[in-house]
Amino acid sequence: MAGIVDWGNIANIERVKIVTKETTPKTYVFETAASANFTAVVSAGAENELRIKDTIHGQIKTEDLVKGYDLTFDDQKLLPEVFALIDGGKYTPDVLDEEFGKYEGPMAGAAVSRKKFDLSLYTSDRDGDGSAVAYHEWFFPSCKGKPVEGSFKDGDFATNSYKLSSRPPNGMSPLTVERIEELPAVG
Repeated sequence: MAGIVDWGNIANIERVKIVTKETTPKTYVFETAASANFTAVVSAGAENELRIKDTIHGQIKTEDLVKGYDLTFDDQKLLPEVFALIDGGKYTPDVLDEEFGKYEGPMAGAAVSRKKFDLSLYTSDRDGDGSAVAYHEWFFPSCKGKPVEGSFKDGDFATNSYKLSSRPPNGMSPLTVERIEELPAVG
């Protein structure tokens, strides 16, 4: 009997990497995500039973099928390019000073054409002394953003809540987890 492989202790959100799916892809790597959740989106199977009085004579069953995942991650930093990609609006940097600029959300009541992107979320495996011994890349393909939500509270930092859906084409895995030695570069 073979032993169970142990990929360690999963901790923290070390980094998030987004790569747009367009002719000239853009990559955004950042370390400011504070929390993340993912939930499977399932096409529920069915059970059709042949029951006559108090006896089941047969059943036809179909399995649940995973279509993809819905993800949410919270960030207390405002990264305008990421905000615009997920929300579906337009960020225009200031010509004289790239730290400033303007974000305009999508038009009210109009259809929004959001760009698709792949998302990788990186967690760490922490040793007893607190050091990272390895990392895990959680890969969600073919994501699309949804309208951004946020919260403001006096005396506290604001939080942006990013919601997105990952719906890969048929034949592609909707989630891949890989143990890796190093995180991707930031920048």
